[in-house]
Amino acid sequence: MLKLNNCYLILFTFACIFIVLDDLNNFFIGNLLMIASLVLIYFYAKKDFKNYLLLAISFYMAHYAEINTNLDWANILILTSVFFLMVWVPAKFSSGLISFDFTFKKWSKDQFKWFLTTGFCALIILYFYFNDALTATGLPIHRSWSIEGGTGLPLDFINFEKSLVLFFACMLLGCWDEMFFVNTVLTIFKKSNPFWLANTCQSLLFAAFLYELAFQDWGPWMIIFFAFIQGNILKKTHDLVYVICLHLFADTILFVYILNGHYSFL
Repeated sequence: MLKLNNCYLILFTFACIFIVLDDLNNFFIGNLLMIASLVLIYFYAKKDFKNYLLLAISFYMAHYAEINTNLDWANILILTSVFFLMVWVPAKFSSGLISFDFTFKKWSKDQFKWFLTTGFCALIILYFYFNDALTATGLPIHRSWSIEGGTGLPLDFINFEKSLVLFFACMLLGCWDEMFFVNTVLTIFKKSNPFWLANTCQSLLFAAFLYELAFQDWGPWMIIFFAFIQGNILKKTHDLVYVICLHLFADTILFVYILNGHYSFL
């Protein structure tokens, strides 16, 4: 049940959304909401104030970095550095609250079944997404991931170097998504809030970030659903590696659909 003293989390979540989403042009409102939420946190959850402040710093990093899918090496290096700091800052200064357990655990039969189910669902849902969704400028959604500067599509030949870079970028981003949102953000949120609320809020932030990156049109609804399930799976299994594997399986299918959009080989 939602209590009044849990409302600071909702306010903090929307502050981060306004800060991350440049398309909304409401950075000023995001700043006001952030100040208000941190004041409420100071009074209602003072012991967690530092952790939320660290998260706020991470989301401001995302705002000032140009979040995009540009595959130039300079851009990749900059974004990799920013993403690393977004995870490292809360983990380093959260007084031991944030940890990353990369122990490989034996999967149960149910986990194997869910792994295959994840792949099947990704195959179906992403098929409709890439055949229906459009970017904010009205282009086919695969154009959100540029391989050759976004011109001359479909491309006449496969650029293996750019395609390989795109694959590894998808894999690295998938790992980071789980480490930051499902592990770090959710851990901080659930400390003083009901799990359902904490998981919902991390799902909204997960979706907002990926919307800014590439997943436009009805993509955020898909991401919210996926992130919410991932949070529940981590709670049930306590297996970060398994959650990352689920994400990477889905991202591998995503990568194939992106290439097909550019090269039309399926």
